[in-house]
Amino acid sequence: MAHELILKRKRASEHGGKGSIENQHKKIRHSSDSEDGSLGDGSEGPLDDTEVAEEEWGGIDSAAGKEVKKVDRRDSEHVNKPPTRDELRAIKEASELFKSNSFKFQIDALLPHIRPKESRIKPLDDFLLQLHAFLMGLPSKPPFSSFGCISGSAKRGIAVPYPAPLPSDDTAWKVAFEKPVNITVVGSWANKTGVKSSSSVAWTIDIALEMPPTIFQEKDYLDCRFFHKKAYYLASLASAISSNKQLHVDAHYESLYSGNRLSSLILTPQKDGSTIDFSGLNACVRLLAVLPSSCPISLHHLSPNHCNLRVKTTEEAAVASSRATPIYNSDLLMCTTSRAHLLRTHELVRELPSFRDALALLRIWANQRGYSPGPKDRGCIVGFEGRGYLWTALLQFLIIGEETFGRETSKKEKRRTLGRGLSSYQLFRAALDLLANHNFADDAIFVKGGSMFPPEAYKQHYGAVFVDSSSVNLLTGVPLVSLDLLRHDAKITLDLLNKSSADSTIDPFAEVFLRDRRQLSTRFDVVLNVDLRKTHLQKSDLVETLDFGGPCQYLLHTLATVIRRALGDRVVAIAVISPTSDTRPLSHASAPASLTRINIGLVLNSNAFRLVDHGPSVSEQQNEEAIEFRDFWGSKAELRRFKDGRISESVVWEVKNSDERARIPSSIVRFILARHLGLDAERDVQEIQKDFDDLLRVPDTLSQRVVPPGVRPGFKSAMAAFDNLVRDLKGLDEDIPLSILNVSPTSSDLRYTSTFTPIPIPFKSASSLSSTMRYLPSMDVVIQFERSGRWPDDLSAIQQMKLAFFERIASALMTKVSGLRAIVVTGDGKSFQGGLDRAYLEIVTVDGWAFSARIWHDREVTHFERLLGKKKSFVTNGTASTTNAKALDRSERQSVLEAYQFYDRYFVHAPRHHHAIASLCHRFPAYPGTVRLVKRWFSSHWIHEGHVSGEAIELLCASVFVNDAKDALQRNDETRTDIPATKELGFFRVILLLRDWTWESGLFVSLYDTESSRTEEKDGAAHVKAGYGKGVWSISTSEDREGRTWTSEGPDALVARRVKMLASSCMKHVFSHERDSLNPRVLFLHPSNDYDILIRFKPDILCRAHQSVDVFDSTLKGDKRYANIPSTSSEDDEPLRVDFDPALTYFTDLKRIFAGTLEFFYDPFGGSVIGAVWDPSLLAAKPFRVLADYSPMPTELEGKSKQKRQVVLNENSVLAEIQRIGEGLIKSIEVQHVRV
Repeated sequence: MAHELILKRKRASEHGGKGSIENQHKKIRHSSDSEDGSLGDGSEGPLDDTEVAEEEWGGIDSAAGKEVKKVDRRDSEHVNKPPTRDELRAIKEASELFKSNSFKFQIDALLPHIRPKESRIKPLDDFLLQLHAFLMGLPSKPPFSSFGCISGSAKRGIAVPYPAPLPSDDTAWKVAFEKPVNITVVGSWANKTGVKSSSSVAWTIDIALEMPPTIFQEKDYLDCRFFHKKAYYLASLASAISSNKQLHVDAHYESLYSGNRLSSLILTPQKDGSTIDFSGLNACVRLLAVLPSSCPISLHHLSPNHCNLRVKTTEEAAVASSRATPIYNSDLLMCTTSRAHLLRTHELVRELPSFRDALALLRIWANQRGYSPGPKDRGCIVGFEGRGYLWTALLQFLIIGEETFGRETSKKEKRRTLGRGLSSYQLFRAALDLLANHNFADDAIFVKGGSMFPPEAYKQHYGAVFVDSSSVNLLTGVPLVSLDLLRHDAKITLDLLNKSSADSTIDPFAEVFLRDRRQLSTRFDVVLNVDLRKTHLQKSDLVETLDFGGPCQYLLHTLATVIRRALGDRVVAIAVISPTSDTRPLSHASAPASLTRINIGLVLNSNAFRLVDHGPSVSEQQNEEAIEFRDFWGSKAELRRFKDGRISESVVWEVKNSDERARIPSSIVRFILARHLGLDAERDVQEIQKDFDDLLRVPDTLSQRVVPPGVRPGFKSAMAAFDNLVRDLKGLDEDIPLSILNVSPTSSDLRYTSTFTPIPIPFKSASSLSSTMRYLPSMDVVIQFERSGRWPDDLSAIQQMKLAFFERIASALMTKVSGLRAIVVTGDGKSFQGGLDRAYLEIVTVDGWAFSARIWHDREVTHFERLLGKKKSFVTNGTASTTNAKALDRSERQSVLEAYQFYDRYFVHAPRHHHAIASLCHRFPAYPGTVRLVKRWFSSHWIHEGHVSGEAIELLCASVFVNDAKDALQRNDETRTDIPATKELGFFRVILLLRDWTWESGLFVSLYDTESSRTEEKDGAAHVKAGYGKGVWSISTSEDREGRTWTSEGPDALVARRVKMLASSCMKHVFSHERDSLNPRVLFLHPSNDYDILIRFKPDILCRAHQSVDVFDSTLKGDKRYANIPSTSSEDDEPLRVDFDPALTYFTDLKRIFAGTLEFFYDPFGGSVIGAVWDPSLLAAKPFRVLADYSPMPTELEGKSKQKRQVVLNENSVLAEIQRIGEGLIKSIEVQHVRV
């Protein structure tokens, strides 16, 4: 038959005779080619060896960006011919279906790379021929006691992989061995439908060995008799193969999801360079012992509602259990389907040219998301190991339709089959649509072709039903949580493909096919690592355990079931990821008896953090549902009366703060695993949420020394203080000449995004704190008065007018509010240069909240534009204007330009940015925590202060939550399926963005919810010009099309590259430790060996040491021991240090003074060291020039050289100046890299 591959005994001639294995492969691979003379896969099929350059395949990730070399088959006479119908159709599909031409080209380039190279298959073919001859020549073994062969095989070092229940000494039936009746290459290799997932995963060639029917009896379907005979058959094969040195292979056992019942024999090459050494293909051969078609075993007894495991209980030794064993029956039935699956797949490949490529795309998509065994350290989604035929059956169902079992269905109920002329991409999308919108638990699927059992039998005994035409439920043993996750991933992919366009910043091809989605940290909101070594099930059933194939499989099923029920609608999907099955020596009869560790990932819903779960009402207390509810929740279940008068069973989760509330889902998992699996909630179930929470708060051991008694810190308290201040300011209408129109907040403390929770320090409590603990950061606000024509028409006069307003407001506030302090501050580091807007009003409320208020006058922008020549000055008497741009020299113009940039950033963009970010904090609960963690990360790596502004970080984080203008406009965020629900997931995705972001091309963020955002996205991205000015990042919005408002001052190219390097190192550490022992604090520890200079502070001048990542109690040296004893410090004349951090002020001065000579880095949150690197352009000798912006010194000339003396950087002079400026602050200066 053309669609069948049978290994022949006769060796083919070297020229490829009629019976050669190579020709047999071609009979299947190109059976459809002979019909029309074209490739069997159609226009999207793989190219042959004359078209594709031979190269080493490194996995899916290495396929991106590679070009496929094609031979131009067109003759010169056909060059000017018009496009054919197929070509026109391909052009239309590229523009409409694929949304972009590049997406189609990328798919076409990918497909040849995921298939094996033909040049490496010949050694495998030679080995298969030799293996065939060897197997068909094996001698028979007489019947032997199934119990006695255990000890006999053990003596030879070959164990028999018997599944439970094991045969006993009184077992009457016997085992035997005879050569196979038939040997067939089955699975994806025979039909060329397999794909390569990664370089570490080998190709698997499945060989079905049909055991002779003479060794079986009619009732071998009972009590694992068939599986015991199959195990002995494999052991006999293993013994024969391992003793044969001519095959040059090593043999191992492998057991998949059903324990030893589906054991197989794995043959791997020995890499000895022989003619049959196929190690260059990176493949292994799997021998499957299957039932022949003429087997005496009655298959009608394998219905899901039959009991074929007659386990005798201890209470009733003579009574056999009568419970159904659907999983056991399905496993036995599976041993009859390998040949049928081969033929059906080949028929689909022959009839649909695009089927092979569509199946390849679907399998790549599934492999990248963990729905198949991948690398050993990544694990597999529970239930999907060994489910390779499932993806073929999905496409088969879409093409041939479903079985109706004779019932009439309406047009709405009937599923329409797909046309056979669809492209591979259309078939792939149809499969995703089925997975995204179909619930297998509620709606069973039966592929057309008939089933030998009634549909009710499947629906009654299986959680999910997808039956192919072989009567096998392909979802047997797959937990519902895994199917929920599959549906969730399919929805995300469809959403991405539907929104992708030529203008999109996201590459859909890379996101769908290339990016490895097996990583837990960037995929799930909550990740828990569970140690199962001390598991003790609360309830266990022997029959059910044997039905699942062993205790490990039953444990995973129970774990997935109880977690799904406990979390309910709190989650969208749950992932239970277990280690993939590994091969074991032939001396080991079974795989390890217990699992050691698994991973659980949660995708949370919007109501995941609710405090109460409701159960049955009081009227149903005695029914079965109420009893089951109390039994499931144990001590957590309680009877409660609610506000609406209802009395019902409920589960209440007590929390003390918002951080504990965010950990409710993980707390539920901890509790339920402790109750039903006997685990220790603290020891055996690990999660990292609390470790991240600790990074954003002061340690509990130090909080009493930082937070004064009776003070209520927090964002809501700060906002309440701001509201009180606004009310007090607007009540000054009678005391100031102009009414206050608006007071706009611009501080991150007033929009939930400051790194640490704001803490007030009342005057009465300040004396109880040590002098270093009296630092009080202020919150910036902008005051806007009503319009008036009495403002002066000169910038300097406007600043004087602002000072007058500040003095009047300060006096009025202190008179009106008792205990409030208001001071006019001039000449601080935040002010403009050149004498412009150098003052602000510092306000400290009675409760200890500090504010910095500035006045915005809208007419200032007009004066700035006139000074800079951007706007004409209207002169009345024909005389020249004193504010003409030509009257400004270079330094004055630069000063005015800096003042204008500050004005635009502080008074125009900052209030608008504050409002947009505050809105995001309300829309996305995980957003503020994400921003705080990312700011903490930037600060801990010394690149936040002075390099990357807080507003730029907020925009980066916003891009993870709002990725295009359409999402910004759409208020119903439930349509988005990939929004982070926890700050931990948001943090990891931002770091991943920093790792992969090509900052030279800029970034557009749809921050502002305006109708113009749709058109501004494309236009804004077009105006991004990264690379000019000091800062190289460009983060644009619809209100800042150039993207330079928050990045013009940094980061520069040096810092931008360091951010990318640090993000890459962090993600590499996360991905390598996320499955066992990830310590988040390690991600925030900064290495200092890359700096040329380290400037160490004295510990007693650090006013924020308690905020350090590696804070120790010894670092907080204070002069105060008891709150009721006044401090004797000489600094008592300054009870509060508002915005005065000596270390940060020193760092700011160093950056200003030594700009162009040294680049400084510092962590303002408790950092005790300033790192600095020399400008490498100054290290080489240069000719002397006047007014150099660095400290030079002449070089030494050798002998009487006539060369002109050059100068080099005087490093010692610079270090001495740094030491002088920091007198009393710094402890030491360490030079790590000495220049010769």
